[in-house]
Amino acid sequence: MKIWQILNDDKEWEIEVGPITVLKGNSSSWYQLIRLVDDFFNNKSSTVTIFEDTQSLIKKDWECLFIPFDAHVQLDKITAKSPLRMLLEEACQDISLTPVFQEFEELWDELYEELQFINNKFEKFGLGIQLEPFSQKDLESKLFFSPLSSSRMAPIEFKHLLLNLFTERTVEKKRLILIEMPELYADRYEIENFLNTVNHYACKGTIFIIVTQNVMKGNQNIYHNKVILNEARIDLLKGKVTNQLPFACNNAVFEKAKRSLLEAVDNSRNMLGIEVNPQKEDEAISVILFILAKELNIPLSIDTTGLSPNLRNFIDAC
Repeated sequence: MKIWQILNDDKEWEIEVGPITVLKGNSSSWYQLIRLVDDFFNNKSSTVTIFEDTQSLIKKDWECLFIPFDAHVQLDKITAKSPLRMLLEEACQDISLTPVFQEFEELWDELYEELQFINNKFEKFGLGIQLEPFSQKDLESKLFFSPLSSSRMAPIEFKHLLLNLFTERTVEKKRLILIEMPELYADRYEIENFLNTVNHYACKGTIFIIVTQNVMKGNQNIYHNKVILNEARIDLLKGKVTNQLPFACNNAVFEKAKRSLLEAVDNSRNMLGIEVNPQKEDEAISVILFILAKELNIPLSIDTTGLSPNLRNFIDAC
């Protein structure tokens, strides 16, 4: 696993990254962070700095696409900066090579010759009418795209379109795609289809950072009570936590406690604390969760009545 440290002015974030990085929890905090990452890669004068495991990222080695929650692509007017520009140019090139288009160009030339006879009517005005040559730009101006499925594209379809366009390009750089709230205005089938595409491209080397409230596989980062929680951060506390425990703790027990904490925080809707029921957890795991929450500054409600007296006394004394 890798850690990205993102710095801007006096603010600092640390997230655990992988092929698919998931950002969950307080969406307003992730709203700001994901735009800082986009600014770092796509703004030459950006004040944002990103380190990967203490090494500064070299932005020229990367190509980054940001797909915001309200992503939209204009289909009927293709500008120079449109993501559809490459497709339009490809379509024009294919059309220009067809026999029909070549016949059209010959007819256009013949029409120009016909104008010479028509101009006789305007000589008395001292004028002549002209016909511009028909160019590929003229053809481009007459072409536009439209969705095949319906008269309008849904928000998730625009996100899917941008994802496919970006990943189809041939580049030698590392690819990073930032996606914000793909589940908005999408049903379960559409989300599953979209995530299948994400997994497909992730397997081919594209890196994703996704802000979502949905369950999604990947390196989890959960914003809770002004703390970013992830496996890497908890692992860094392992030695400090185990030294405080009144019992020996093996790796398997700590791993189970770590998963339990992340699951509890992820499922919590109470931003002031999470609750742990010792009847549903092993006593050892409940105590580890208590120490972890204390070290992470996360309010934790725990019912000590179900614990053995020595562990109850230990928690009460902390």
